[in-house]
Amino acid sequence: MDKEHVPFLNHDVLAKIFRHINSRTLSKCAQVCSLWYEMSVAEKKRRTSILWTLKVYPPSNDYSVMESELFNALENIPIQPAFCIASMTIPLFKDFKKYFPSFGSTEHKNKKQRLSEDVRKGKYLNKVKHTALAAFLPESCPVAFTVASSILGFTVDCKPIKIVDGPAVSAVYIPEVPGFKVSYFSMNNRNYNLSRFLAENSPVKGILIFMPREPKYSTKLIQTLRLDNKDLKMAVGGAFVEHTDSFLGFVTAFSGPNAEAASIVIQMDDGKEEIMAKFETFQETGLLNHKCFAYMFLSDKRSFSWNRKEKILESEVFSQMYSNVPLFGIYSYKKLGCNYLPNFPKEKILKAGKFVENRRGFFYSDVSVVVLISLKAK
Repeated sequence: MDKEHVPFLNHDVLAKIFRHINSRTLSKCAQVCSLWYEMSVAEKKRRTSILWTLKVYPPSNDYSVMESELFNALENIPIQPAFCIASMTIPLFKDFKKYFPSFGSTEHKNKKQRLSEDVRKGKYLNKVKHTALAAFLPESCPVAFTVASSILGFTVDCKPIKIVDGPAVSAVYIPEVPGFKVSYFSMNNRNYNLSRFLAENSPVKGILIFMPREPKYSTKLIQTLRLDNKDLKMAVGGAFVEHTDSFLGFVTAFSGPNAEAASIVIQMDDGKEEIMAKFETFQETGLLNHKCFAYMFLSDKRSFSWNRKEKILESEVFSQMYSNVPLFGIYSYKKLGCNYLPNFPKEKILKAGKFVENRRGFFYSDVSVVVLISLKAK
């Protein structure tokens, strides 16, 4: 808008108009004049909702429409995200160019310079992430990106949905809230020790760990986590995935006085009543009194237990109990996690703060891990 032709609007009228403007437009309005800047900043601070997008692509010849639908949703996000956690299915990742015609070539300009397979894959993954999500988010908003065989998304009518074998991308956008910090730790073969990272962000309330198929380094990572934190007082959930935007995986940590987290392990033979009883413990932690979202590391094995007549999905049970809590996740052949319930009566704690023992070590395929993240916001 031409600064010389800014319409005169009083404070109240301007506030009402700004309430219906998306975050990207608010940023443009902030450049008009000092009043619009102050009003734009105030309106952005007022918006502290947890938002999400989910795009599932059915078979179609008009792929450009699908691309524009996601881009339109991203452009109209009302909040200015401080952090994004996203997951994409393998079919969309492999055939990304087909579903996103604007996606350019990832071939190196200097063909004489041969890139290693790992570097080439990394460049492709980061370009996919940038095209699908990062390009539409603020530069200050990190995107924690994974590719998995199956993902759990949340629909616009607040229903969890499992996407298997189909092209889909799911993302949750965390707002900027005073006293709530989300940190990102990228792991590589020289730096997979969480100790310094956790110390720098102390006290950490919960972590989500995503690792590609590198058991050597992932086991060392968890060993250092346990050795350096014998009395582990944080929620933990994680899993192996197909690809991550970091070579050996990454950790997302939640910290700050207005952050809290809890995690629960669901065993494969847990029935519906047992699952509900475990989810009810979230109520006594106080986390549900604030804005929150849940992230699940799920196992397909639970759905095919021979001793169960009905198919029980913990995502559906959780959504029925807490329909107003956004729910996201991935399906994996190996997970890690612990039972950790802050503010929970000591006599009721189920191995709180300790990793679930398993004869195979720290990773197991026959459980699901649920992490509840809470942020105190007005």
